[in-house]
Amino acid sequence: MDNLYELLGASTGIAGAILLAIKCRFSAWAWPLWIVSGVAWIVYAQATSTYGLLAQQVVFTTINLIGTWRWLIQPIAQKTGVRLAGTPAANAATPTTDRNQ
Repeated sequence: MDNLYELLGASTGIAGAILLAIKCRFSAWAWPLWIVSGVAWIVYAQATSTYGLLAQQVVFTTINLIGTWRWLIQPIAQKTGVRLAGTPAANAATPTTDRNQ
């Protein structure tokens, strides 16, 4: 079973790198592929007691979650007009810095 996670981690990691390298309209989907890769490597590292790999993949997966949010989810929300929690509304008044008000 460990070999399955190892193969999944390697193949999705490579697929994500290829998507990013060819710079196409689907390149942002590299981030979710890297999340799948990271989760597979985390399971593999846990099963094989390779704790350096485990620590590395926990950090990489966290970074890839942020990348997915910034490069995939936010742009899709902006295109569709969906306002995400924690993001300012497009028509929100901007604060002024004029001290005379």
